[in-house]
Amino acid sequence: MGVPVSACDFICFDGQLYVLIADEDSILHLLQYDPYDGESLKGSKLLRRSMFRFNGYTTVMKCLDRSKSIFSTVKTLNSTNISTHQNGSTSNNNGDQDLGFEVLAGNIDGSFYKVIPVNDAQYRRLYAIQNYIVDRECHPLGLNPKLDSIGGFEKWMNNLRRPIVDFKMIQRFIDLDDELKKMLLNKLGQNSLIAVYQDVIGLQ
Repeated sequence: MGVPVSACDFICFDGQLYVLIADEDSILHLLQYDPYDGESLKGSKLLRRSMFRFNGYTTVMKCLDRSKSIFSTVKTLNSTNISTHQNGSTSNNNGDQDLGFEVLAGNIDGSFYKVIPVNDAQYRRLYAIQNYIVDRECHPLGLNPKLDSIGGFEKWMNNLRRPIVDFKMIQRFIDLDDELKKMLLNKLGQNSLIAVYQDVIGLQ
């Protein structure tokens, strides 16, 4: 099925080629070129890996080095806990690796947003927090933010294996009661409180 593209950019990482697309219906599509996957018909078809409805009209996208981005606060993390790799990525003493790039996008109304790839450990933490906020917390007008962001995509994807994490949900976690935070983070492993706050600071 064709996508009415309003903006896009290529993402090359770890030997893989991706295309991030914003369409005219305010939906982000993450596509991958993988000629070794049978579903791609030897590379003649891009594989849809994730989708996200963002309720905006994007006119421009640019993949940027996070270490040079004026919008990133990754450098505010404790420098003694951060090491830099040859490919420009960084990691902390928990083994979490900052993948070193982000996609900055601009909407027609002058607003901006970023799409930042995260490593598996970060994704598991942030996705667990998002699920808790969506399922347990109250939302304006009783709306369901999960359905708003990924609902109605059945015609494109039967199963959304890796939904994009909405950072607005993660920001709500910071305002939770300390006891609720501890209850949730105890399930995410040792030192998870420090790791989550590092995620929140580094991904802004």
